[in-house]
Amino acid sequence: MRILEGVLVRIVQLASMLFFTFAVFVYAGALVVIPLAALMAVIKILSAIGFNGVFATIVAIPALAWVLLKLHNVPRVTQTLLDTGWALVRTGADNFRTYDDIAKQLKGGSTSTATQHQ
Repeated sequence: MRILEGVLVRIVQLASMLFFTFAVFVYAGALVVIPLAALMAVIKILSAIGFNGVFATIVAIPALAWVLLKLHNVPRVTQTLLDTGWALVRTGADNFRTYDDIAKQLKGGSTSTATQHQ
């Protein structure tokens, strides 16, 4: 029965690791894709007004850079975005260690807690 419990804990640990890996990739991807989507929207708006694509791109890139610079200059916004991503990574790592400790306890190994790893 302990073998089955150990296998089940490892399967849940794998599922948890895959979830947090996916969440980190989605978060990092969103940080990249949202400005690119804004760039494409500005280019499409300028193209709809009548500017050609090259001129619209030449105008849209500095406009988006200006908006991102203004966002960067807001106190603590950049640090908050980075801290949120790192908190997601730390939560996943702590979750992984917790499942590892549970599996070790089922196996009869050492009984360390997840709080010791922080």
